[in-house]
Amino acid sequence: MWDEVSRDLAVWDRSSEDLAVWDKATQDLAVWDRSSEDLAVWDRSPEDLAVWDRATQDLAVWDRSSEDLAVWDRATQDLAVWDRATQDLAVWDRAQELQAA
Repeated sequence: MWDEVSRDLAVWDRSSEDLAVWDKATQDLAVWDRSSEDLAVWDRSPEDLAVWDRATQDLAVWDRSSEDLAVWDRATQDLAVWDRATQDLAVWDRAQELQAA
């Protein structure tokens, strides 16, 4: 579907039921995979990217300006964050946190 006024574009694949939406003004893009129910969102302005895996419910977020990366594992509730500037890596292990408590 093409919106003549806003110039936005939405594409739906009838066979797979996948959906993609592009916002012309912001140039943001969202893609949804119907079979896996995964979702990816790209914010064009700062060029950030977020990806969500429906099956595992894991989430990854990448900040383009800083090139930092964060990954969250839903099953274990672990979190890893990488700081590109300092090359630091922080990892939070939920299982170890619970054992220490």
